[in-house]
Amino acid sequence: RLKKWRYEFAKKNDLAAFIVFSDKTLTDLAIKNPKNLEELQNVYGIGEKKVEWIGQEIVNVLRE
Repeated sequence: RLKKWRYEFAKKNDLAAFIVFSDKTLTDLAIKNPKNLEELQNVYGIGEKKVEWIGQEIVNVLRE
């Protein structure tokens, strides 16, 4: 599910998928399953800028 979302997001924004999130980040997202933006910052490869850019969208994806 996360890989599919990453692919679609990257394509929609004309980016390479690895620019959005690396496979290691996707794995950590699946393991940690953050429920909010604060928890999202504890995921490997996600810093303040990515939280601002894409944070709420990924939290919403994880809720599905």
